[in-house]
Amino acid sequence: LLAEARSNLEAGDAAAAMTRLEEARDLAPHYAEIHFHLGQAYDALSRYDDARASYVRARDTDGMPGRAMSAINAVIRELAVDEDALLLDVERVFEQASPHGLTGFNLIEDYVHPKPEGHRLIAYELWRFILERGLLGEARNADAELFRAALDEVEAEPATGTAAPAAAEEATTPDMLFNLAVVLENQGLIDEAMEKYRACLRLEPRHAVARTNLALLLNRRRFFTEAEQEFRTAIKQMPQDVRPRVGLGEALRQQGHFDK
Repeated sequence: LLAEARSNLEAGDAAAAMTRLEEARDLAPHYAEIHFHLGQAYDALSRYDDARASYVRARDTDGMPGRAMSAINAVIRELAVDEDALLLDVERVFEQASPHGLTGFNLIEDYVHPKPEGHRLIAYELWRFILERGLLGEARNADAELFRAALDEVEAEPATGTAAPAAAEEATTPDMLFNLAVVLENQGLIDEAMEKYRACLRLEPRHAVARTNLALLLNRRRFFTEAEQEFRTAIKQMPQDVRPRVGLGEALRQQGHFDK
């Protein structure tokens, strides 16, 4: 069902994908990828509240979460109330600044890191928060135009010191290539991401996470034999990690090796 739904989404048939994914969700309600693709289907069908709920469930059921789950932000909000502490709720800020309340690549670079636009929004909201609450003197309203003008002036100043290389053009270390591959993968640029994962592995063949990510993408591209080889190597490199074992099972299933 999940594989069929992926094919439906790639073909632009969100309604068919939704039907298959809702059935898959009922069979495996804790499988994060189902919720993620269901969110994509709802999003394409303009069912934005359902899309947001599915995206949140995908994040919260992730077996290896790299983002703050709902429970973490809920605890932060409760603590702010209980301790009468000041709270700038950036999650809500980003939702209000995003189309239909769905925070995505408009403000986030990959899976968690803000883009420059996201950082500017955080900076402005923090500045407004400080001024309106009188934390630096008499309370007053924030002037958005004044803030943008000041920020433009700072950003126009020439950089000093040693400039960091542009990752997209000058990634030369395994870590830089891996990070760039993750960004490309999260932007849906699968072939480009695979190229960067391979470049990372040429420099550091023991990078088991890069190898696992590459194998998962090979599965998505239906290169199951190559994916199987990469998964087996990744399992040897990090035998306690469940992801390459699950991926290997899928690659073997797709090749008809059900007994394995």
